[in-house]
Amino acid sequence: MVQQHLVLWYTSPEDRATYYEADWRTAYTLLNSGKTIKYTEEQFGEVAGGVVLNLLLLGHARVEDLVKAYDIVDKPSETTQAGPHVNGNKSERTSLNKKGHATSTRVDAILATLLEQGLVSEVNKSHLRPVADNRAEAEQELQQRPDFQGRLNGKKKIEFENAIQEKLAEWRDSTGEGIRENSKRQREKSDSDIESTAKRVRLNHGPINNGSRAFYGQINGELQRLNNHLVLRVNHEKFVVTARNQKLVSLAEDQIGTTTSQIYGQVLQILEKDMKRCENESTLTNMYDGKDVEDLPMVTTREIVASLHDTLEQPASIGNVDQSMININLLIHPKKRRRKIERDEAEVEGDASSDEIEEDRDALNGGVVSGIDEEIDDKDGNEEYANGKPNGASYTTTRPRNKLPFNKSPLTPVQQHLFLLAEHPYSFLHYIRAKPDKSESWAVDFPALACHLRQIELEKILLARYGTAALRIVRILYQKGKLEEKVLTKTALLNQKAMRHDLATMHKAGHLELQEIPRDNNRQPARTMFFWFFDHERCRWKVLDETYQAMSRCLQRLRVEREKVSVVVEKAARTDVAGREDEYLSGDERKMLQEWREREERMLGLLGRLNDLVATLRDF
Repeated sequence: MVQQHLVLWYTSPEDRATYYEADWRTAYTLLNSGKTIKYTEEQFGEVAGGVVLNLLLLGHARVEDLVKAYDIVDKPSETTQAGPHVNGNKSERTSLNKKGHATSTRVDAILATLLEQGLVSEVNKSHLRPVADNRAEAEQELQQRPDFQGRLNGKKKIEFENAIQEKLAEWRDSTGEGIRENSKRQREKSDSDIESTAKRVRLNHGPINNGSRAFYGQINGELQRLNNHLVLRVNHEKFVVTARNQKLVSLAEDQIGTTTSQIYGQVLQILEKDMKRCENESTLTNMYDGKDVEDLPMVTTREIVASLHDTLEQPASIGNVDQSMININLLIHPKKRRRKIERDEAEVEGDASSDEIEEDRDALNGGVVSGIDEEIDDKDGNEEYANGKPNGASYTTTRPRNKLPFNKSPLTPVQQHLFLLAEHPYSFLHYIRAKPDKSESWAVDFPALACHLRQIELEKILLARYGTAALRIVRILYQKGKLEEKVLTKTALLNQKAMRHDLATMHKAGHLELQEIPRDNNRQPARTMFFWFFDHERCRWKVLDETYQAMSRCLQRLRVEREKVSVVVEKAARTDVAGREDEYLSGDERKMLQEWREREERMLGLLGRLNDLVATLRDF
């Protein structure tokens, strides 16, 4: 279990006693093993997926052990039916290399590529110790420094805490001599073999770094070799980053379109190389405090254009409509539309003024309707956003956006898609203007987008449980903050009696909160104000706890259902029966086996959906 990282340990230097602690997060990652292997196979090929599978089974392993195991399989004396054995355990064999394509040279190159991409990481001592013991070790080491000795108060205490976090991050991400500089050699394959390998394992999204690497571990025609004593493990945090990016691409596809989402996926893929983990450590309270848009991960327009496929139909994916075919009145707010219609009917026939032509041109915006409103761009004049946050809310997911340069110069098809992403209310991208020393760039605010993903999932759950009226109440409270019941009734346009029922139901379930503010010291109910508010974080952890319970019950139910047909399942799993059930199983047994497999498929599908919900609420 220590090798599987399911149990962490620490030896105290005082009494030399060893303490053990279970790591439930690592145990939970076992549910994502299938997704991890599938993603690796899609991006890097079947052999790379097999390498990751072996690392998942072993927990961690030395490079020399893995390479030797594949080298034994590649020898002629070994049959293709017997898989590799690792760490000298000949009884543990896998069906990884039935075709015998995984030579030791190629496995070394695969490990170099996976290490370069961050999908596997080097194991160090801090990975095997509990979090509390790592922190205690860091505190002891830092207290030896002269500037942190004695009693710490005020600014010194904050500096000490920051130094602890830096030390923990240094231990967590520390690496040794991963790649040998003096052991680069040409790939030992013929030109035809290299060409076929490149076709088989090329990435789905095209070559990386503008085609400089088309297959495993080969950079500029040379092969990178790893240190044989390097201990590697699967980096689950990096796979969480890839899962989050896929979720964001799906959201962009649902909100905007397929081609725009593909371009957005390429943007995320470029930024993914330098991201080790999701930024979920920062709380929503200080998410935007003192953080400028230019401090976010960004990519230039040139890099995006250089990495796109030629097969993307960029110009054809954005419609160009003749101005005469668009009814301008439909683009205006309904109240303003009625006033405009009444004004147009009362006007005397004649040529339109220059102001009216300019107004119509701004509404059309060149045939592309802009989602950015002046009221959203300039929130300083809005009392509700006087401090940059809604009334009573401790956070906000709306970052002030830079104004987009429309009607100044013609936009390329790629820029049009990027501006669509920047104009969207979710702010998939943030536009950064070009400067003399800096080209046009686009930034991605991952914490804000993750908050939007969580809110979408929470709204789906609340809609299924309480209905549309309750969801309307939650959205209003999430946007406005704390509101009194009368104000909430007028804003939601709901019956007060029916609304009170929804409020009480959600409050009882823990999804809404109620704050009492007395007007005097007597605290009489008649002299007390009651404010309803939606606590995003509390509701998030409440739903997450319920999801854990649902997953546990799903696994328990699956075990109970399996025990009912255990005799048939065990009989069908025998090597002489597998694949020939019609010959060895009776009609009733085949029916029971079919019903069990359908039931198991439904239960595992439900478990997978719950796992996706947990990833959205906890990991992103």
